[in-house]
Amino acid sequence: MKQFKDGEWQYIDYVPLEQSISVWPVKTRYSDGMAWFDKCEMASLLGWEVRDIRQYLDEMEANGNLPKDEIAMFEDKTSGGRILNTKCYSASIFLQISEASEIEGNQHKLWVLSKSGLDPNHKYEKHVLSLMDKNKEVESKYKYCILDYLWYHGERVKEAGGYSDGYFVLLYYIIFSIIPVAVLSPRFLPVTIALVLIMALLCVSLLFSRQRRWAIKVHYGLNFKINNSKWTRINSSHGLFMTIHLLSWLVWWTLLANLVK
Repeated sequence: MKQFKDGEWQYIDYVPLEQSISVWPVKTRYSDGMAWFDKCEMASLLGWEVRDIRQYLDEMEANGNLPKDEIAMFEDKTSGGRILNTKCYSASIFLQISEASEIEGNQHKLWVLSKSGLDPNHKYEKHVLSLMDKNKEVESKYKYCILDYLWYHGERVKEAGGYSDGYFVLLYYIIFSIIPVAVLSPRFLPVTIALVLIMALLCVSLLFSRQRRWAIKVHYGLNFKINNSKWTRINSSHGLFMTIHLLSWLVWWTLLANLVK
């Protein structure tokens, strides 16, 4: 069994290249020119339960298919000075286990091969370039407007575990843009009702096809890591953005209501 002391290895992130605005990266350890995985990391990548990974490794060991040089102990020092040791398995072991998984696609396998020097034909890089070309092709088929951006904003919140659908943000804007008028100026109520009907029709017309949803996400940005600084800035500004929007529209409609009295 190999031993890697603290400072002899580093964490690297695997970020799936999906049609998602935000993604949850899987951290893996990297040392000696290879990616290494503990049981939890393998379970996250393969969609298995940790106990299933443990059982599979036990079967490999019982059958003599788990060489000692494919296992390593990683030392990690915490900020408090405590030393933790984690048993990890090589990329070769991970790939053997992944062959038994039913996960769709092979992107994670190509990534592991690439990070471990086992991809002489650079299949992962070619796969990434192919996805980028497809994204550009889909994006170029459409034109985009503010309603597309609002839907995208709602989807971003949805993927982070917020609202049920991207259309919620459209409804949010509609409601908080017209309620002040209805409340402050009853005489403006017919126009308010007309605006509601128009915006409702717009919402119906924005029941985008799957390809158009993909195109909108590509256009405004994909693959923000939840824990990176850019995501943190965007997410933390969400409440402020909505508050400013509400206040600005409240002032505008108050002035308009006073004009039509």
